[in-house]
Amino acid sequence: MSKVQTLEYKEKLINEIKGFKEKGESFLRKELTVAEFKGISGGMGVYAQKGGEQFMLRLRVSSGILSREYSDLIIRLTEKFGIDKLHLTTRQAIQLHDLTLDEVCEIMEESIRNGLYTRGGGGNFPRNVALSPLSGVEKGEAFDVTPFAVCTGDYLMEHITEYRLPRKFKIAYSNGGRDNAGCTSTDLGFLAVLREGKPYFKVFLAGGLGNNPAFGIELKELIEPFKALHYVEAAIRLFMAEGDYQNKGKARLRYVPVRIGEEAFLHAFYDKLQEVEEDSDFAAFAKEFAACNVKIDKDSKIDQEVILTDKGGVILEQKQESLFAVRIHPICGQFKSSDFKVLRNFMEEVIEEENENIVPDIRLSMDESLFVRNLTKKQAE
Repeated sequence: MSKVQTLEYKEKLINEIKGFKEKGESFLRKELTVAEFKGISGGMGVYAQKGGEQFMLRLRVSSGILSREYSDLIIRLTEKFGIDKLHLTTRQAIQLHDLTLDEVCEIMEESIRNGLYTRGGGGNFPRNVALSPLSGVEKGEAFDVTPFAVCTGDYLMEHITEYRLPRKFKIAYSNGGRDNAGCTSTDLGFLAVLREGKPYFKVFLAGGLGNNPAFGIELKELIEPFKALHYVEAAIRLFMAEGDYQNKGKARLRYVPVRIGEEAFLHAFYDKLQEVEEDSDFAAFAKEFAACNVKIDKDSKIDQEVILTDKGGVILEQKQESLFAVRIHPICGQFKSSDFKVLRNFMEEVIEEENENIVPDIRLSMDESLFVRNLTKKQAE
């Protein structure tokens, strides 16, 4: 069991809520400014809405994998607190809006007890690890990167209360040439490729969108998948050492190679990587990651190049014979709670009528959509 699912870990996060609530009450009494409260609330995954009377809470759905348990929890929360809509985000999370401070704290605690976290959902922390939503079912993918994204997310959550970063830090895993997780334009990205039938990651470093966007620097070496966590830790250590803690507008990793030069930046990164390799404490964390399995399918594409476009489509044929995925894109990512419940009930009906071990699931995407996967053609239609 991952540390983040233990009762001890959950209680640690729950114990933070009391102190957060006290700060929230100070904010409501106008004793804290919006900026001061944001500096406190962001790390809890909470933001004050305009007017300062209601709040938004961001549920950190790990790599957008919306399990049956999480779906049921979300439905219970929407019914209990009268939440009319869910907001699917561009980081594969779910936001709840128009909440009181008491509701935020109660939802936060109930979510933690069920293994769904908000910690680090905002503020200067590693954000939700992005994952190609069709990883594991997409035709022609290099290999399924899901276990690597999940293990990376667990690793970050284990340390989420310890990080002191200059600003947010984003990581992405893409399952092949169609970069649906945005690994080429994020702080640290891993692109699945095959070389001579063996799985590797291409690594992209210091990319990002927003102001002064940049493609990530493609590292020369291909790395074995189990080494990805070493690169995660090295990149974070580099960011903490070289990031700008004074100027928030220049506090993303992509500004570091601009400031010190790409050659010096890469030299600093490989110094951190060597440091990680020699860190005996880190080795214990990397053990679980090394156990992730890679399955190569006979139709996996060899030596893929990055494709920056997606043909789109609503019903997509999976690599598994006679199975399909359906893409649902609510306008602006605003999903009515009642519609989500209808979808959840449909999923349960599908599960009940299936006699095989294929179970439909839901994956959130990077464009405020969701995919329902592992359906028959009839179910998909």
